[in-house]
Amino acid sequence: MKLAYRARSDTGLVRSLNEDCYAVGEGQPAAPPGLLFVVCDGRGGPNAGEIAAQMAAHRIVSTYYASSASDRPQALIEAFQAANQRVYQQWSKSSTWVTVVAAVVIAEQLIIANAGDCRAYHFHAGRLRRITVDHTVQEQLIRQGLLSRDVAPHYASFITRLRAIGASADLEVDVFQEALPKEDALLLCTDGLHGYLEDGEIEQTLANVLWEEVADRFVDLANARGGRDNVTAILIWREE
Repeated sequence: MKLAYRARSDTGLVRSLNEDCYAVGEGQPAAPPGLLFVVCDGRGGPNAGEIAAQMAAHRIVSTYYASSASDRPQALIEAFQAANQRVYQQWSKSSTWVTVVAAVVIAEQLIIANAGDCRAYHFHAGRLRRITVDHTVQEQLIRQGLLSRDVAPHYASFITRLRAIGASADLEVDVFQEALPKEDALLLCTDGLHGYLEDGEIEQTLANVLWEEVADRFVDLANARGGRDNVTAILIWREE
């Protein structure tokens, strides 16, 4: 198989530091352990969020590839938990934490994990589908029927994360397994993208822009909305 991807992380127009980051492993996508992609969004004020995000991304990649377990979804969960322990030990007495989404490509299979509100989307036959569930109070209220999804964006500045790396000593990780057929794409992104672009806009961009240029276009669109947050996007697709 031939896999392609494009990634971009941008500080935006308002903030002085980029507390987002991404990492790509050195594996091969054709066979286990596969090729790992990680997107992190840190929070913690000057320097701390930036360092915590980079620390989490590095620990997830290194722990995942160090594992010889045949159960690769479990290996990814353990990589998240190792990152959680490291960040929590470093910043447990502060409000520093990291939201993360990661994906492993093994042949035509995807293993996706997340903690927080970084997202994974699957683009197939011109349609976008969100894979992950945001671990926020807002999403919980939406799913309970107590808050309309149309109204939720107005509460963006009050988002409370229920899960994040480094937020507590223990971390629950959601894991999803998907297929990645030829000509499908997987998008990993921080809330600097999905917080300012609706899913329909993301879908239309993927449908009408060359995928080699999509990550740049997403950053440009987010900045055109004011650039109030850091934004990171990785688009992954199979060429054959």
